[in-house]
Amino acid sequence: MRKIFLSFVFLMFLGMTCTNELYAQKPLTAMTETEINALSDAQIKKGVIKEWSGILSFMMRGVKFDDRIVNAFAENFKEGALAWTKKEKYPTVDYVSAEDLVQFCKMWYMGRNSCKAAVMELYGRTYPTSIDKAMYRIMDATDVYYQKQQSGWLTQTPPEYVDAKTLINSMEP
Repeated sequence: MRKIFLSFVFLMFLGMTCTNELYAQKPLTAMTETEINALSDAQIKKGVIKEWSGILSFMMRGVKFDDRIVNAFAENFKEGALAWTKKEKYPTVDYVSAEDLVQFCKMWYMGRNSCKAAVMELYGRTYPTSIDKAMYRIMDATDVYYQKQQSGWLTQTPPEYVDAKTLINSMEP
């Protein structure tokens, strides 16, 4: 009887693990158009806020996303950016996202004074590229920051990125 009970418990845990992996949501950037269409607007908004820095970095490098993702990203740009700044420490890859945010502000936001308008113009004007090319460019930029950290050139977060929250709060949605 004890073996049957332990077998049942083992199978139950195995089943829970398998079903959790089946229902684990993929990142929006890895979903097909059919999978994106199956999501509600609330799920897309939640995904956009969670993946804010990645979507910004890909968009700055010309990756074209589904229109629902772009619209949700544009409408929730400031909320996603503020969620991103709640990190206590910037890992190496976040320097790239911070640099992308500063570039977005300088190149697209200034003069438009609307995050949504700036995102939509960025999306409309950039030359489309593949997600693979963009990933290589992001990884190259990450490698540059990593090498600077290892060589001692970059020992602290650069001043223009330290107060990203102030920069983001100064922006209009």
